[in-house]
Amino acid sequence: MENVEFLSIPENRAAVRAISQRVLAKVEPDELEVSAGLVDPLIDMAAAGKVVTVDTSDKAGGFGGADLMVMVVVPVVVAVLGNLLTKLGELGIDQLKEKLKQKKEATALAKITVGDIEAVVSYTKSSRGMKRTKELASAVNIVLLEYLEIH
Repeated sequence: MENVEFLSIPENRAAVRAISQRVLAKVEPDELEVSAGLVDPLIDMAAAGKVVTVDTSDKAGGFGGADLMVMVVVPVVVAVLGNLLTKLGELGIDQLKEKLKQKKEATALAKITVGDIEAVVSYTKSSRGMKRTKELASAVNIVLLEYLEIH
């Protein structure tokens, strides 16, 4: 994971939390309640530069079973927002929203690819996440564009 400094700003953490929960609601609605308590600890770990790996023989740092998509979604959202903030030279989500409103190509700038998702999911070592990269990319793109108010 590259840029995680942005997680030192409370509003950015709130954005990661909100976007992650919305993505989870799209890809794993049955896990949303179970995984809700894991989002903040995973954001804390990302802020510390740690990546939780998902291994079927592991309890993933005590978070639970390896099939919890939250352990894939949170790192994906952190990476996507961190990269977008870095690319546009912003520190905060509110400033990012304002800058994107001024850009004609805002949708293209904010949109992520399946390759972007695969790169992050490979860090988590989640075979389930890797099988669902197209679905994850679609969900992240939909939620991110809504959250950033890009139309």
